[in-house]
Amino acid sequence: MNKIVLIFLFFISTLSHSKSQNQIIISSAISLKEVVDELVIEYKRENPNDNIEFLTNFGASGSLRMQIENGAPVDIVMFADTKNVNKLKEQDIIASDDIIQVIYNSITLIGYKPLNNIGELNGKLIALGQPELVPLGDYSKEYLENVGLFEDIKTNIIFTKDAKAVFNYVEQGEVDYGIIYGNEIKNLKNSKIILELDNDKYTKPKYSFAILKENKNLTNEKFFKFLQSNQAKIIYTKNGFKIL
Repeated sequence: MNKIVLIFLFFISTLSHSKSQNQIIISSAISLKEVVDELVIEYKRENPNDNIEFLTNFGASGSLRMQIENGAPVDIVMFADTKNVNKLKEQDIIASDDIIQVIYNSITLIGYKPLNNIGELNGKLIALGQPELVPLGDYSKEYLENVGLFEDIKTNIIFTKDAKAVFNYVEQGEVDYGIIYGNEIKNLKNSKIILELDNDKYTKPKYSFAILKENKNLTNEKFFKFLQSNQAKIIYTKNGFKIL
């Protein structure tokens, strides 16, 4: 192999290394999309000389976790539950010391026609997130089971691929009702709040953020620390989330 080829290969190797050190890939729950977009803008504003390229992938936390298990390149996860991060921890993909919980959410029933009580959902077409893949679906199912309603209405449920799809189904009038995250209430245009669901009937929706072990570096750690900052907390609360 001649000297020119060796120099070229060294240059490509150096370029690739430099790019990876200045790029952060975030895999995030779709319910955090507006938040993540604002966090990235604010981080770049506060750190103009870092020259970081952010790549973001949004979806249901369970689906995103499976992508990582199948080798998807990700630096930081921002999931809408603790379960999916714990599953990655059990596989030694994430270390316990690299998991934080900063915010939580609530769930709310939305639709068009008022209900006197939750039992009147029987016979109505309802959108819910798909349990096991969509944390919102897990919280919704847990609530409906605890009020003794899930088995009665499950044949009238449309299960969706992520939390945003539940919101869209209701807003577009394709279903009668749906259970969404509380932070989405501010975005309602067509439907309205029907019931704010009792929070003692479902697990508190705590969001978990983590760095993947194999991609941990100073760049990722700096942004990860920013996710816990006061400025980040202002962004969370502005978008309807509550601080733990």
